[in-house]
Amino acid sequence: MLCNVNMGDEKVINSTFAIRLKQARTMKGFSLRELAEATGDAVSYNAISRYENGVMMPESGNLTVLARTLGQPTDFFFRPLGGIVQSLAFRKLARLKGKAEDTVRAQIQDAAERLLEVEDLVGETKSFNNPLSKTAITSEAEARAEAADLRREWQLGLEAIPTMVALLEDKGVKVAELEAAEDFSGVSGWIGAVPFIVLQKNVPIARKRFTAAHELGHLLLDSRIPETIEGKAREDLIDSFAGAFLIPAQVAIAQLGASRTGLSI
Repeated sequence: MLCNVNMGDEKVINSTFAIRLKQARTMKGFSLRELAEATGDAVSYNAISRYENGVMMPESGNLTVLARTLGQPTDFFFRPLGGIVQSLAFRKLARLKGKAEDTVRAQIQDAAERLLEVEDLVGETKSFNNPLSKTAITSEAEARAEAADLRREWQLGLEAIPTMVALLEDKGVKVAELEAAEDFSGVSGWIGAVPFIVLQKNVPIARKRFTAAHELGHLLLDSRIPETIEGKAREDLIDSFAGAFLIPAQVAIAQLGASRTGLSI
Protein backbone atom coordinates (compact mmCIF):
# COMPACT_ATOMS: atom_id res chain seq x y z
CA MET A 1 0.00 0.00 0.00
CA LEU A 2 1.95 2.99 -1.26
CA CYS A 3 0.90 6.51 -0.43
CA ASN A 4 2.28 10.03 -0.25
CA VAL A 5 1.08 11.36 3.08
CA ASN A 6 3.25 14.19 4.38
CA MET A 7 4.70 13.84 7.88
CA GLY A 8 6.54 17.08 8.59
CA ASP A 9 9.15 17.42 5.88
CA GLU A 10 9.04 13.73 4.95
CA LYS A 11 6.60 11.49 3.10
CA VAL A 12 5.04 8.22 4.13
CA ILE A 13 6.19 5.80 1.44
CA ASN A 14 4.71 2.53 2.72
CA SER A 15 2.02 2.65 5.38
CA THR A 16 1.34 -1.09 5.21
CA PHE A 17 4.92 -1.96 6.14
CA ALA A 18 4.91 0.67 8.91
CA ILE A 19 1.71 -0.72 10.46
CA ARG A 20 2.82 -4.33 10.18
CA LEU A 21 6.22 -3.60 11.73
CA LYS A 22 4.60 -1.91 14.73
CA GLN A 23 2.12 -4.79 15.03
CA ALA A 24 4.90 -7.41 15.02
CA ARG A 25 6.96 -5.41 17.51
CA THR A 26 3.97 -5.01 19.83
CA MET A 27 3.17 -8.74 19.63
CA LYS A 28 6.67 -9.39 20.95
CA GLY A 29 6.26 -6.78 23.69
CA PHE A 30 9.27 -4.76 22.50
CA SER A 31 9.72 -1.03 22.72
CA LEU A 32 11.62 0.57 19.84
CA ARG A 33 14.86 0.49 21.82
CA GLU A 34 14.29 -3.07 22.98
CA LEU A 35 13.80 -4.19 19.40
CA ALA A 36 17.00 -2.47 18.34
CA GLU A 37 18.84 -4.22 21.19
CA ALA A 38 17.25 -7.57 20.27
CA THR A 39 18.75 -7.27 16.79
CA GLY A 40 22.16 -6.88 18.42
CA ASP A 41 22.02 -3.25 17.26
CA ALA A 42 22.25 -4.53 13.69
CA VAL A 43 19.23 -2.27 13.08
CA SER A 44 19.38 1.04 14.94
CA TYR A 45 16.67 2.67 17.02
CA ASN A 46 16.56 5.62 14.61
CA ALA A 47 16.15 3.35 11.60
CA ILE A 48 13.30 1.38 13.21
CA SER A 49 11.59 4.64 14.20
CA ARG A 50 11.76 5.85 10.59
CA TYR A 51 10.45 2.51 9.32
CA GLU A 52 7.46 2.70 11.67
CA ASN A 53 6.75 6.27 10.65
CA GLY A 54 6.67 5.05 7.07
CA VAL A 55 9.31 7.47 5.83
CA MET A 56 11.95 4.87 5.01
CA MET A 57 12.01 1.24 3.90
CA PRO A 58 14.65 -1.21 5.16
CA GLU A 59 17.21 -2.73 2.88
CA SER A 60 16.88 -6.47 2.40
CA GLY A 61 19.50 -7.24 5.06
CA ASN A 62 17.74 -5.19 7.73
CA LEU A 63 14.37 -6.62 6.73
CA THR A 64 15.72 -10.14 7.20
CA VAL A 65 17.12 -9.25 10.62
CA LEU A 66 13.85 -7.66 11.74
CA ALA A 67 11.78 -10.60 10.49
CA ARG A 68 14.01 -13.10 12.28
CA THR A 69 14.04 -11.08 15.51
CA LEU A 70 10.25 -10.64 15.49
CA GLY A 71 9.54 -14.26 14.51
CA GLN A 72 7.67 -13.41 11.33
CA PRO A 73 8.16 -14.34 7.66
CA THR A 74 9.16 -11.36 5.55
CA ASP A 75 5.87 -11.44 3.63
CA PHE A 76 4.02 -10.71 6.90
CA PHE A 77 5.16 -7.10 6.66
CA PHE A 78 3.50 -6.64 3.28
CA ARG A 79 0.27 -8.51 3.98
CA PRO A 80 -2.69 -6.36 2.87
CA LEU A 81 -4.50 -4.66 5.72
CA GLY A 82 -8.00 -4.96 4.27
CA GLY A 83 -10.76 -3.70 6.57
CA ILE A 84 -9.89 -5.77 9.61
CA VAL A 85 -7.97 -3.09 11.47
CA GLN A 86 -10.95 -0.76 11.28
CA SER A 87 -13.69 -3.31 12.02
CA LEU A 88 -12.04 -5.38 14.76
CA ALA A 89 -13.75 -4.78 18.10
CA PHE A 90 -13.60 -6.56 21.45
CA ARG A 91 -14.08 -5.61 25.06
CA LYS A 92 -11.32 -4.43 27.38
CA LEU A 93 -8.89 -7.04 28.68
CA ALA A 94 -9.64 -6.36 32.33
CA ARG A 95 -6.76 -8.31 33.90
CA LEU A 96 -4.08 -6.86 31.65
CA LYS A 97 -2.62 -3.39 31.88
CA GLY A 98 -0.38 -1.18 29.78
CA LYS A 99 2.23 -2.95 27.71
CA ALA A 100 0.84 -6.42 28.45
CA GLU A 101 -2.58 -5.42 27.14
CA ASP A 102 -1.06 -3.83 24.02
CA THR A 103 0.85 -7.06 23.32
CA VAL A 104 -2.22 -9.29 23.64
CA ARG A 105 -4.34 -6.89 21.57
CA ALA A 106 -1.81 -7.07 18.74
CA GLN A 107 -1.75 -10.88 19.01
CA ILE A 108 -5.56 -10.99 18.86
CA GLN A 109 -5.60 -8.75 15.80
CA ASP A 110 -3.14 -11.08 14.07
CA ALA A 111 -5.15 -14.16 15.06
CA ALA A 112 -8.39 -12.59 13.80
CA GLU A 113 -6.83 -11.71 10.47
CA ARG A 114 -5.46 -15.22 10.01
CA LEU A 115 -8.89 -16.72 10.75
CA LEU A 116 -10.46 -14.78 7.90
CA GLU A 117 -7.53 -15.51 5.58
CA VAL A 118 -7.97 -19.25 6.11
CA GLU A 119 -11.69 -18.91 5.43
CA ASP A 120 -10.98 -17.05 2.18
CA LEU A 121 -8.54 -19.77 1.10
CA VAL A 122 -10.97 -22.57 1.87
CA GLY A 123 -13.77 -20.69 0.16
CA GLU A 124 -16.41 -21.63 2.72
CA THR A 125 -18.31 -19.13 4.81
CA LYS A 126 -20.69 -20.12 7.59
CA SER A 127 -22.91 -17.26 8.65
CA PHE A 128 -23.60 -16.72 12.34
CA ASN A 129 -27.17 -16.66 13.64
CA ASN A 130 -28.12 -15.81 17.20
CA PRO A 131 -31.25 -17.92 17.84
CA LEU A 132 -32.04 -16.44 21.26
CA SER A 133 -34.67 -13.85 22.10
CA LYS A 134 -34.00 -10.14 22.51
CA THR A 135 -35.40 -9.64 26.02
CA ALA A 136 -33.23 -8.12 28.74
CA ILE A 137 -31.30 -10.38 31.13
CA THR A 138 -30.91 -9.21 34.71
CA SER A 139 -30.58 -12.40 36.81
CA GLU A 140 -28.49 -15.56 36.86
CA ALA A 141 -31.68 -17.64 36.56
CA GLU A 142 -32.51 -15.85 33.31
CA ALA A 143 -28.97 -16.44 32.04
CA ARG A 144 -29.28 -20.16 32.79
CA ALA A 145 -32.64 -20.26 31.02
CA GLU A 146 -30.98 -18.76 27.93
CA ALA A 147 -28.38 -21.53 28.02
CA ALA A 148 -31.14 -24.14 28.09
CA ASP A 149 -32.90 -22.40 25.18
CA LEU A 150 -29.68 -22.39 23.17
CA ARG A 151 -29.19 -26.10 23.74
CA ARG A 152 -32.71 -26.71 22.43
CA GLU A 153 -32.22 -24.43 19.42
CA TRP A 154 -28.93 -26.13 18.54
CA GLN A 155 -30.44 -29.57 19.22
CA LEU A 156 -27.74 -30.57 21.69
CA GLY A 157 -30.01 -32.46 24.06
CA LEU A 158 -28.62 -33.08 27.54
CA GLU A 159 -25.42 -34.83 26.51
CA ALA A 160 -21.92 -33.49 27.05
CA ILE A 161 -20.51 -31.38 24.21
CA PRO A 162 -17.64 -33.42 22.70
CA THR A 163 -15.66 -30.43 21.37
CA MET A 164 -16.57 -26.83 22.13
CA VAL A 165 -14.32 -25.41 19.42
CA ALA A 166 -15.83 -27.66 16.74
CA LEU A 167 -19.34 -26.71 17.84
CA LEU A 168 -18.57 -22.99 17.75
CA GLU A 169 -16.97 -23.18 14.32
CA ASP A 170 -19.91 -25.20 13.00
CA LYS A 171 -22.22 -22.37 14.15
CA GLY A 172 -20.19 -19.66 12.42
CA VAL A 173 -17.98 -18.45 15.29
CA LYS A 174 -14.31 -18.15 14.35
CA VAL A 175 -11.98 -19.61 16.99
CA ALA A 176 -8.24 -19.20 17.44
CA GLU A 177 -5.77 -20.09 20.19
CA LEU A 178 -2.62 -18.23 21.13
CA GLU A 179 0.15 -18.31 23.70
CA ALA A 180 -0.31 -15.05 25.54
CA ALA A 181 0.31 -13.45 28.93
CA GLU A 182 -0.54 -15.67 31.89
CA ASP A 183 -3.40 -13.41 32.99
CA PHE A 184 -5.13 -13.79 29.62
CA SER A 185 -7.67 -16.61 29.37
CA GLY A 186 -9.80 -15.58 26.41
CA VAL A 187 -11.71 -12.84 24.66
CA SER A 188 -14.53 -12.53 22.16
CA GLY A 189 -15.46 -9.84 19.69
CA TRP A 190 -16.46 -9.00 16.17
CA ILE A 191 -14.76 -8.43 12.85
CA GLY A 192 -17.55 -6.46 11.25
CA ALA A 193 -20.49 -8.88 11.50
CA VAL A 194 -18.31 -11.97 12.05
CA PRO A 195 -17.99 -13.20 15.68
CA PHE A 196 -14.69 -14.59 16.92
CA ILE A 197 -13.26 -16.10 20.10
CA VAL A 198 -9.56 -16.23 20.97
CA LEU A 199 -8.49 -18.66 23.70
CA GLN A 200 -5.32 -19.10 25.73
CA LYS A 201 -3.56 -22.15 24.31
CA ASN A 202 -1.59 -23.60 27.19
CA VAL A 203 -4.26 -24.13 29.85
CA PRO A 204 -6.07 -27.26 31.11
CA ILE A 205 -8.84 -28.40 28.77
CA ALA A 206 -11.56 -27.92 31.41
CA ARG A 207 -10.63 -24.26 31.81
CA LYS A 208 -10.47 -23.81 28.03
CA ARG A 209 -13.94 -25.34 27.58
CA PHE A 210 -15.44 -23.07 30.22
CA THR A 211 -13.72 -20.01 28.76
CA ALA A 212 -15.10 -20.88 25.31
CA ALA A 213 -18.62 -21.16 26.74
CA HIS A 214 -18.12 -17.94 28.71
CA GLU A 215 -17.04 -16.03 25.61
CA LEU A 216 -19.98 -17.46 23.67
CA GLY A 217 -22.15 -15.98 26.42
CA HIS A 218 -20.61 -12.56 25.83
CA LEU A 219 -21.29 -12.79 22.10
CA LEU A 220 -24.91 -13.79 22.59
CA LEU A 221 -25.94 -11.90 25.70
CA ASP A 222 -23.84 -8.74 26.12
CA SER A 223 -26.24 -6.54 24.17
CA ARG A 224 -29.13 -7.75 26.33
CA ILE A 225 -27.59 -7.12 29.75
CA PRO A 226 -28.35 -3.57 30.95
CA GLU A 227 -25.33 -1.27 31.06
CA THR A 228 -26.06 -0.66 34.75
CA ILE A 229 -24.95 -4.24 35.41
CA GLU A 230 -21.19 -4.18 35.11
CA GLY A 231 -17.96 -5.61 36.48
CA LYS A 232 -18.23 -8.79 38.55
CA ALA A 233 -22.04 -8.79 38.48
CA ARG A 234 -21.98 -8.88 34.67
CA GLU A 235 -19.35 -11.62 34.62
CA ASP A 236 -21.40 -13.67 37.09
CA LEU A 237 -24.34 -13.62 34.67
CA ILE A 238 -22.10 -14.82 31.86
CA ASP A 239 -20.58 -17.50 34.11
CA SER A 240 -24.09 -18.75 34.93
CA PHE A 241 -24.85 -19.04 31.23
CA ALA A 242 -21.58 -20.88 30.57
CA GLY A 243 -22.03 -23.36 33.39
CA ALA A 244 -25.62 -24.16 32.42
CA PHE A 245 -24.65 -24.52 28.77
CA LEU A 246 -21.88 -27.03 29.55
CA ILE A 247 -23.81 -28.96 32.23
CA PRO A 248 -27.62 -28.72 32.12
CA ALA A 249 -29.33 -28.57 35.50
CA GLN A 250 -31.02 -31.97 35.06
CA VAL A 251 -27.68 -33.64 34.41
CA ALA A 252 -25.96 -31.91 37.34
CA ILE A 253 -28.75 -32.96 39.72
CA ALA A 254 -28.76 -36.54 38.44
CA GLN A 255 -25.00 -36.88 38.84
CA LEU A 256 -24.41 -34.85 42.00
CA GLY A 257 -27.72 -34.84 43.86
CA ALA A 258 -30.11 -31.97 44.49
CA SER A 259 -28.81 -30.85 47.91
CA ARG A 260 -25.04 -31.07 47.61
CA THR A 261 -23.27 -28.03 49.05
CA GLY A 262 -19.70 -28.71 47.94
CA LEU A 263 -17.39 -30.77 45.74
CA SER A 264 -13.95 -32.28 46.23
CA ILE A 265 -11.65 -34.31 44.04
